[in-house]
Parts: sequence; structure tokens; C-alpha cells
Amino acid sequence: MVNSIPKDANEFVESHLSQYLQDLESALESDILSVNGLLLFGVDDAIRKAVEERRQQPQSRQKLAVILTTAGGYIEVVQRIVHTLHHHYDIVNFIVPNYAFSAGTVLVMSGNDIYMNYYSCLGPIDPQVETESGQRVPALGYLIQWERLLEKANNGTLTMAEMGLMVNGFDQAALYKYEQERALSIAFLEEWLVKYKFKNWKITETQQKKLQKLCAKRERKLLAKSLMIRIDGILMAMESQWKFCGMIKTSNC
Repeated sequence: MVNSIPKDANEFVESHLSQYLQDLESALESDILSVNGLLLFGVDDAIRKAVEERRQQPQSRQKLAVILTTAGGYIEVVQRIVHTLHHHYDIVNFIVPNYAFSAGTVLVMSGNDIYMNYYSCLGPIDPQVETESGQRVPALGYLIQWERLLEKANNGTLTMAEMGLMVNGFDQAALYKYEQERALSIAFLEEWLVKYKFKNWKITETQQKKLQKLCAKRERKLLAKSLMIRIDGILMAMESQWKFCGMIKTSNC
């Protein structure tokens, strides 16, 4: 059979992507979902639509592999994505070929398995929030700066300029919102690690519960730090703890 000549470049690219997708599904024995971009409102709806359409196809499988590249987004969007994926699939795995920061890190941690290579990056839990002007800002950065100023105030080392910044530069209602976003992110992370990542550990039930909770708390503390985490030995202490909890499956690809 002779393949028809593509009408334009878009059709050429789409046909090749479709073929690569089918090959990848066969190799992983999974349905494939590729997400590349910010996790903003509306993305959850698009993912729900794509997943529901895929599940209606007769060749759909019970396992899903999500290829994720994102700089982050809103934790509320991540929550809806996680519920959608695990509602439709028995197993949801994540592949991070490049990076998944902020809310993307929280999303990855809802996977049953996580696949990364030497170049892959995760980041701190740093949920995005929207200001009154419509700007998206990292909540963690504001909270860290506020907590530093509070510490200096308690120590009596606060300058006049910093005092003015505390009075005029921080909206207390906004700070409260940021604290809630951070707490929500950590709560989801701890819940999803135990519910999905650690659910099949082959140890006694009592040991499993204790170890699951220990690792969940350890990982969310690591990820809450305002540091870049790379699975390449850059931060060896963190890497060893990740491996201790069986968090990451490395790949040579």
C-alpha cells in the first residue's frame, strides 16, 4: 500500500506523531497522554475530554502513561487532573523527559510509577496563585520572604526599610491565601504518595502503613524546600532519600 503524500507540513507532523504514539503505546502496553505546558484552568477540562474519548475506544487499556513537561500551575487544576486520571485507569504512570516543576511535581507524585533519566528535573512545591491584577506568582517565594522578615523582627534586627515593606508590601489576606495553597499542596502530596505510589509495597500491613507515612512525610519536606531537585546526584542527600523510598525509576534513554 502506498502512503498518500501529506497536504502540508502540519499533516506530515501529525501523521508522524500519531505513528510514534502508537509505537509508544505498544512498547509500554499503556494508553498515552502527553501534556506539555502550564497547568492552568481549562487544561483539566481538556485532559478530561481527551481521556474520556480514549476510554470509549475499544483498544483502550487499563494503564495510562502520562508524558509530562510543565513549569507548574494551579494546585486546584492538578487535583482535578489526578481525580480524572485515577477514575478512568487502574494504573497511572508518569514519564518526565525534561522537567515538571511546582504543581507539576505534585502531579507527578500521584503516579503509581515515575520514570526519569539523568536530565530530568523536579522542583519544590511552589504553587502558583493569581493576584488581583491577574498575574501568576509563586506563593512559596512570598511566604519565605515574609517569614524571614518576621524572624528578623523577632530578633530585633529589622531595618526601617524592611519594616515599611512588611507594613505596605504584603497583603495579609493574600498571605493567608498563599499559606492555604502551600498547605493544600503538601496535603495532596502526602495523600497521593500513600494512596498511589506506595500502595503495592510487599510488606506486612502494619509495616506498610508506618513506612508509607514516613516516606510521604519525608518526601513532602524535601519538596517543600526552595531548591531545585535533580535526579543526577547534584543533591546526593536528597537523591539517596528518594531512592530509599523507591520514588524514582531511572532510565538510560
